[in-house]
Amino acid sequence: MAADAVSASTNTNISSTTRDFALGSVVDEVFLGMPLLAKLYLREQMAWKGGTNITRPIKIANMDSVAQDYSPGEALTSGRVATLTKPWFTWGYTQVPSTYTLEEYLQNGGDDMKVVDFAGYLTENIQLALKIKLYKSFYHVTSTPDTDKGLGSMVAALDHDVTYAHVSRATTVTNMEWQGASLGETFADQNTARTIGVSLFRQALDICGRHVKDAGDYLFIVGPSLYQSLQSQVDGSNIITNPGELVQYGFRSFTLDGIEVVNDPYLTAAALSDETTPEKWAFLLNVSDWELRLHPQRSFEWKDYTWQGDRDMGVDEWLARVMVAGKLCCWKPNGSIWLQNVT
Repeated sequence: MAADAVSASTNTNISSTTRDFALGSVVDEVFLGMPLLAKLYLREQMAWKGGTNITRPIKIANMDSVAQDYSPGEALTSGRVATLTKPWFTWGYTQVPSTYTLEEYLQNGGDDMKVVDFAGYLTENIQLALKIKLYKSFYHVTSTPDTDKGLGSMVAALDHDVTYAHVSRATTVTNMEWQGASLGETFADQNTARTIGVSLFRQALDICGRHVKDAGDYLFIVGPSLYQSLQSQVDGSNIITNPGELVQYGFRSFTLDGIEVVNDPYLTAAALSDETTPEKWAFLLNVSDWELRLHPQRSFEWKDYTWQGDRDMGVDEWLARVMVAGKLCCWKPNGSIWLQNVT
């Protein structure tokens, strides 16, 4: 027996409302619902490309070590520095399932019976589940990001001494240019206690700017507590601010020195319960160095509701999934910084 999808002939709400999920609402509810993804979407730094892996050549070292001061008649030295490497990312996979039970089908199957639009309710919940899942993925601390199954972590990209995109890193010794920026340039001070303030913000901006060739497109992300503290300091000073770009998408933000400071409500201990004190985290990101690569065959693809009772021991219910394959990639970690102990 062929699998029976819940079609318009049996349930109009399911076939119409949920089918639109992947077409339009992902942009509003998911892409524009997260600060970094909103910036990437607005800057057209989301790419829908396939391929076996995600890679491109990256500069990881400078040639200043072979430069020489010399006197007339002195022998000129020579040397070689390997300045390029080719980091690569594997695809990450995420799915969100949704089940529509027999009772829900029978009791919500027509305009004369439905009390609420349950299909619309399911769609909203899938959108929210995707947003939460992506938040948890992007803010996840892991010592092995290259073997993680998900869509990637901005924390892992900037974490010191963690191998990222199959390129190893160790303090100033190994691939220093591939490390997330360090205020003290020791690449061992990520967990040093800091106090939020304009001075700290400008220190982070200075150190990140040192490694950025052109004017950076920066975004400063903090949680509610740090945002309120920094905003209070700015409000009590003579610094002129303006609303940030992301205000139009429902975020609380303002500009400081022309750079957007945004309050990410998910940077809290309650929202990211698997992480350690995320409310103390602060990120200064050069958005130009980041990309969300989505596979065209799994770009928030909607697998419609299909009846599960056509197989042995199957259940009389309908199952749908949203399928995503992609990876959040940072092509220059040294242009951004993660501070993990800011109060």
